[in-house]
Amino acid sequence: MQGMGDDFISDSRTGTFARRLTPAGRGAVASIRVAGPWAVSLAEQLFQPAARALRLEEIATDRMAFGSWTLSAGACEEVVLRRIDAETIEIHCHGGEACVASVLESLRQAGATIESAESAEQGAGAEEALRLALSQCHTERTAAIVLDQLHGAFDREVAQIAAGLIDSSSRPAALARLAVLRDRIPLGRRLVAPWKVVLAGLPNVGKSSLINALVGFRRAIVHATPGTTRDVVTAVTAFEGWPVQLSDTAGQRVAQNAIESAGVEQARRHADEADLVVLVLDASQPVSPEEEDLRAAWPAALVIYNKQDLPTGRALDHSALAVSAAQGLGMVELVSAVAQRLVPAPPPAGAAFPVTRDHGRRLDDLLAR
Repeated sequence: MQGMGDDFISDSRTGTFARRLTPAGRGAVASIRVAGPWAVSLAEQLFQPAARALRLEEIATDRMAFGSWTLSAGACEEVVLRRIDAETIEIHCHGGEACVASVLESLRQAGATIESAESAEQGAGAEEALRLALSQCHTERTAAIVLDQLHGAFDREVAQIAAGLIDSSSRPAALARLAVLRDRIPLGRRLVAPWKVVLAGLPNVGKSSLINALVGFRRAIVHATPGTTRDVVTAVTAFEGWPVQLSDTAGQRVAQNAIESAGVEQARRHADEADLVVLVLDASQPVSPEEEDLRAAWPAALVIYNKQDLPTGRALDHSALAVSAAQGLGMVELVSAVAQRLVPAPPPAGAAFPVTRDHGRRLDDLLAR
């Protein structure tokens, strides 16, 4: 079985495909579409309608049926099945990752091989690729941008640019518009994949309290003992409508044992690979050489002072944010600052946006003219 991140199945023997329609991550309900000449046959093997006398092929097109789905280990999962047409069905199951993975695995064992979502996009038509991207959006804001492209925003802009490139007098303006679109490619790819934001800092500066305050529930263990966090703890949330994966990492210090040392090294790797590092400093403690080393290691980090509710132990840099995770102070300002660093120039409503790889190729073709 492949990893839970794989969300597209291809049956090489039957030419039948199963695609996860809903984004990865926790949710109330997840949807999987099965399409191809053997879609109904595969479902017949695995789905038992609650009305036992009813056969799957007897379910009217575009109607729902409740029943149980046989998983690979012999267990069953309650699902709602929708028969879209003679070669397409949708399975709606519990939104937990384990449940979705089990349903996909049962399909794989019925004769399928697993492909990545990236492969699904490469094999899809232009509209289908956009619909796939829409299904993977984590927030209303990113979904609205993709929906604008489904309604033709990108196609209209590309057509106008192409027309402008023909005439020498309008070519400079057309190239400028093309440059704007090309600059949006990185953001376009981020509409379906959360930005990686890592909370880093010395031990016991309040990183775990901070991630709990930002996501609104107790995600990380909070304890006064330095070095409590060993593994990287992640949570997906949204800042001003942009999807963000927050990571709480081990405190950066000389480790006291091999386990903590591994956690510190893992924390550094996550920070080095992040889209943004939020460097958390303790406002109640004086500046230390170790803290200065962290500033030098991540000069582009967003620096914040935590524990502003306690008596200050230093002169605060007024260019940095002062917050209190314990009291929930400064969280709105911190969310806004992170969003500003990730998306400094948000696009206007209805703007053209390159979302799929096909969009990127079309822009490359325009630039080559």
